Amino acid sequence: MKILLFFVFVSTYCSISFGQYTNAKLEDILATYSDEKLLIESSRLLEEGYYSAAEKIIDKLLSKNPENCNYNYRKGFLISEGRALHGEAIPFLEKASKDIDKNYDMYSGTETSAAVDVLYRLAKCYHRTGNVNKAEENYTAFLTQAPKKTDLTASAQLGLDQLANAKRSMEFPKKNVNVINLGNTINTTAPEYSPVISFDGSAIYFTSRRAWPEGQSEDSKDPRYDFYPEDIYVSYKDFDDVWMEPARLEFCKADQNEASISVSQDERRMYVYQDIVNNGDIYYSDFSTNRFKEIQEFKVDEVNTEFWETHCAVTPDGRTMYFTSDRPEGFGGRDIYRVVKMPDGSWSKPFNLGATINSAFDEDSPFMASDNKTLYFASNGPRSMGGFDIMVSVIDGDNNWSMPINLGYPLNSTSDDLFYTETIDGRRGYITSTRGDSKGEKDIYEIQNDYLTPNRGAILKGKIITLNERPMPEDMTVSLNCTDCGDQMGRTVYPRARDGVFMMNLEPCHEYEVVFHHTNGATEFYRETLQTDCSKEKEEIYREIYLDAEKWTIVQPPVVDTTPVIVVVDTIIPVKPAYLPLAYKRNFGYNKNAPDDTNGSLKKFFDGVEKQLKAGREKIVIEVYSSASYVPTAAFKDNQELSDTRAQKMKEKVVWHFRNSKYKDRVEVKIVSAVVSGPEFAGDRDNTEKYWPYQFVELKAQ
Repeated sequence: MKILLFFVFVSTYCSISFGQYTNAKLEDILATYSDEKLLIESSRLLEEGYYSAAEKIIDKLLSKNPENCNYNYRKGFLISEGRALHGEAIPFLEKASKDIDKNYDMYSGTETSAAVDVLYRLAKCYHRTGNVNKAEENYTAFLTQAPKKTDLTASAQLGLDQLANAKRSMEFPKKNVNVINLGNTINTTAPEYSPVISFDGSAIYFTSRRAWPEGQSEDSKDPRYDFYPEDIYVSYKDFDDVWMEPARLEFCKADQNEASISVSQDERRMYVYQDIVNNGDIYYSDFSTNRFKEIQEFKVDEVNTEFWETHCAVTPDGRTMYFTSDRPEGFGGRDIYRVVKMPDGSWSKPFNLGATINSAFDEDSPFMASDNKTLYFASNGPRSMGGFDIMVSVIDGDNNWSMPINLGYPLNSTSDDLFYTETIDGRRGYITSTRGDSKGEKDIYEIQNDYLTPNRGAILKGKIITLNERPMPEDMTVSLNCTDCGDQMGRTVYPRARDGVFMMNLEPCHEYEVVFHHTNGATEFYRETLQTDCSKEKEEIYREIYLDAEKWTIVQPPVVDTTPVIVVVDTIIPVKPAYLPLAYKRNFGYNKNAPDDTNGSLKKFFDGVEKQLKAGREKIVIEVYSSASYVPTAAFKDNQELSDTRAQKMKEKVVWHFRNSKYKDRVEVKIVSAVVSGPEFAGDRDNTEKYWPYQFVELKAQ
């Protein structure tokens, strides 16, 4: 992804293009050049933005002379600007700041001092790591000693303004906010960023620059920063609310950048950033036949241009797209624009959101909440605490935006915080940030809070359940039309392919028609009318619909008859009480086999067993079922052994739970089946959604 650099070298020095560099060439330079030539070569590489190679040269020079202030200055700059490891850069910059020369010559092979800019770099590193007092001290020292006004002078003054915000915000932190690193399953030592959460929080799409496992991306590293190309991954939560091993999306290519931007509410369209033409544009991929298809350019007039379009977000109702561009007619840097879908299905011309939202600095990563009114975005201007911060603004009925509010500390930090996304109820948000517990250059964090939940009105939550566990028909749609609110444009969504879930926002005190179609909206097969409550600020309407997909008819849900049957005979026979069936199921990622109880569902099963035994049930038989998919396993002899292991471990866990129970003699645990099931493996290991339903362990107590 295109990166904005704040450090600009001005020079007329010319040399060979870096494109002629190879690792062998660099090794030869390191082995044969004098220290003076190495220093000059590092200057050239710095000027052209090839930080990884420049750092290797500086490391060679520091190994010979670790006290050289010029070397330390360059090393600190490269660590902080090239890899965003601001804390690691501080010792080098501190050492460099002991010898500052206002007449510093970047291209002198004998220069041993540091430029006065080292004070700005040091201030910025302290700023990003949250040491506001040391940051303020060094920003002030830089402004005092800088010989003339430069771009860094303005940046230092901005830094002081942001520090003032940080002090106020950190003095009065937001309560009931937890910022949690998503951990090793999602984050690695590579950069992870730009999360996109599904509306119910069950799936997270994100960008990672990790290596491909078979080395296919090894030759496509960015020579400037030594990063692998960007790829998009998805992770799903299992039944215990734990993130599963991420899978790379099918359209990603080892030698190209594909970065996540946003996803439609029904997860049938993924918006993608690519930089293969212009300076970077917005693309999309549609989900069909159980996979995301090849990426297509988003062809709406004047959205993609010769300039840099970095991000977009489509409102939950599908009527408005907000996107980011650095086109010159904006207020400065990157601005946020919008296009609106017209009644005939076409899109309007782009419209800049104006000076209330945009500034002379960068505004990026817009995200519209489920109420279609609350806009979250990132800004690195004077409203920030440092770097990018998440802001929020609300649009009124006259299309006027409220003054943006910084979401405050600790949701925002003094480092970069951007790419905010949240679940439909606003209870959980996700951001990209670099903090003390980050594992890589960027990490993804979860925001748990109780204050980013504005009045969202009513929410329709639905689930389509197909008979006989048939796959969800891909051509089924759900349309929502308000009958009494003057809204001529309805909304249509597809139930989510993997589980039939759909959600839509409703306004209070209105009547809606919900219409179900197949053949992509051509044929109606069911409709019903809903009325939202006028007195409730928040309301949830839930519909669970059983579908006979062969006949396209809605059927009644299956009912388990628990009524005792009494046969009248000459003698009185006591009627045994009927007990409801109990069940527990946990799906696994590849090769996983140990059941846990992160969300308490297994405990509920055990509690249900004990409750029935306490109520007088004489005996209960707990049946264990397990399955492994046909995806080849390297951790076990074969897939049958994996399935057997899942069943055995589940049985052992149940037996262990009841070992000290007074009811243990009335509990029998037996393995009924351990099978290998599902579709044949087609070499598509990354398609976890395809095989996930067949990787499970299940308990039943009839």
